[in-house]
Amino acid sequence: MKPAIAIVSTLTLLLAGNAGAAGGSHIRAPQAAIETQLRTVTLPERLEGQVIVAPCPTCAARSFGIAGDAQLQWNGAPISLQALRQRALKGSTAPVTLIYTRDNNRIVRIFVND
Repeated sequence: MKPAIAIVSTLTLLLAGNAGAAGGSHIRAPQAAIETQLRTVTLPERLEGQVIVAPCPTCAARSFGIAGDAQLQWNGAPISLQALRQRALKGSTAPVTLIYTRDNNRIVRIFVND
């Protein structure tokens, strides 16, 4: 009978370990991204403001902070906030990706590939 107890104990430990792994912890990335069209993004007049994104007509708008250290790029080249803002205001449908940090909801990079 002792071997049967050992087998049951081993199976119990294995199942408990698998149950922990199945429901286990999730790794949360420190940054996330939103992909949309540039025309759905409202940019502030200067850095140190708020960026508003409404990625679809039925989506709730989201607000993010932005600071002077944010990287802004158009087709891989740096672009000023004012130039990017003007293109957004003109209704550009260029695809834009906004990278933000999850812990403080702050934009760290905006890049457009048109």
